[in-house]
Amino acid sequence: MKLLTPKFIIYLIGVISGAAMQMNWMANGSLITDYVLLEAVFRLVAGAFITAFAFWRIHLWIMKRAGNESGKIRFRQLAFWNACSFAPALIVLLGIGGIVMTREFAVAIIGAMICLNLLVHMLFNSRLSLMNGHGSLGVLFLISGFAALIYQVSWQRVLFATFGIDMESVTLVVSVFMFGLGIGSIIGGMLSERFPHRLREMFFSCEVIIGVFGLASIGIIRAASDVAVHGSFLTVAVTIFAILCLPTMMMGATLPILVTYINRERKNVGSSVGWLYFVNTVGSALAALLTVTLIFPAIGLQGAVWTAAVFNFLVALLVIQSTWGRSSVSSPESGEAA
Repeated sequence: MKLLTPKFIIYLIGVISGAAMQMNWMANGSLITDYVLLEAVFRLVAGAFITAFAFWRIHLWIMKRAGNESGKIRFRQLAFWNACSFAPALIVLLGIGGIVMTREFAVAIIGAMICLNLLVHMLFNSRLSLMNGHGSLGVLFLISGFAALIYQVSWQRVLFATFGIDMESVTLVVSVFMFGLGIGSIIGGMLSERFPHRLREMFFSCEVIIGVFGLASIGIIRAASDVAVHGSFLTVAVTIFAILCLPTMMMGATLPILVTYINRERKNVGSSVGWLYFVNTVGSALAALLTVTLIFPAIGLQGAVWTAAVFNFLVALLVIQSTWGRSSVSSPESGEAA
């Protein structure tokens, strides 16, 4: 186990990904046989060394700013997992299977590395946590936003396959999705005010319901779409809303639930909403990029939806293990006792 030090992991990832990247670029630029042997070897060695060295310097820069207030053992654990967050760079090995390394592909890999790195620091609640002091909440909403965009892109593709891709279809699907989010946000706000001591349970329930629906969503959407495919525009709109109303409302309800809790801590609605929207948007933006460039080509439409469902269950698990819901229950009681 001593061999698996952060430095060894990063240099291993850097050497492999750097060499693979050079081979991919040489193969795409022209035939590898067109290169002089010495030139090809030089490019492979240089690419491997430069990438490994760059990864290591980035790792040191990140860890220097992460802080070491949590003790040496926890800091070493953080360093290990921070090193592992460079692993998405190994995706360039897919070039062996004929996948071309495009700019979009490179951006997707970098995005995955950043996402994993942020996730690690939020789990360890380091100085680089997106929500310092509320690291677990940042993780929850980042993953939640990531899963939601996978669902949106996947469900849109299934619906477009039935109803076609034109301006009316695109507008209808996006409008129904956003309408469900809006209604869910209103309901979530009302429930948060009505049951302020059950925020943890409500958030858990939302994620589980979304995940359960996600597992069967492709079959449900296709079956309902086949029934309404020859109906009027109104029939199609009602059908799409009936299919997506439950999961989208659950997605929309998660924001006011978390805002209610964080606002108790910060006493600032603007700061609470701003932080949560930022974290959720980061997850959504990464999902919008990675779903099309990596997830669909790798595991297909059904696999993408199942992956999103796994993320929902992961969030539910993190909610169960976290203590943020308990503190929200105890704080009013302590205030009354005082």
